[in-house]
Amino acid sequence: MPVMLIQNLHVSSGWVNSTIAQVKKIEEKHVLLSKEEPDGDEMTLWIQRISKSVPGTSYLRSQIPIVPAFASTIHKAQRVTIDSVAIYFDDIISHGQLYVAMSRVRKSENLFFFGSELPLRIERKYGLNFDAIDIVEYAEKRQK
Repeated sequence: MPVMLIQNLHVSSGWVNSTIAQVKKIEEKHVLLSKEEPDGDEMTLWIQRISKSVPGTSYLRSQIPIVPAFASTIHKAQRVTIDSVAIYFDDIISHGQLYVAMSRVRKSENLFFFGSELPLRIERKYGLNFDAIDIVEYAEKRQK
């Protein structure tokens, strides 16, 4: 199951807030996560519950700092490169969000758009037409 870290755990090894990983094993007090490095190697990390208290109260929260990550918000996807991106246009607020969402995907053929009256909405709301995909293709060429 894909999960996202919601806290920095081991910064020097890249286990930071918003890291996407896979749950490999669950034990009573620990969870084993794995993630693929850019070079293709697999990195694993055992994590355990983290407790937090609120000063001046008797409140104590204890949890393993992960959440399911079958999907992500645009904000959480910043600085992440993703194999496939599906953008639901009805909830995008600004052209900046559109840029971030479109620029996360590795290849333009894996960029998908959803929403009501999609071509008309893109052109009216953002001043773009489907040639906006050219932006992603241009970025791909510059990376090569």
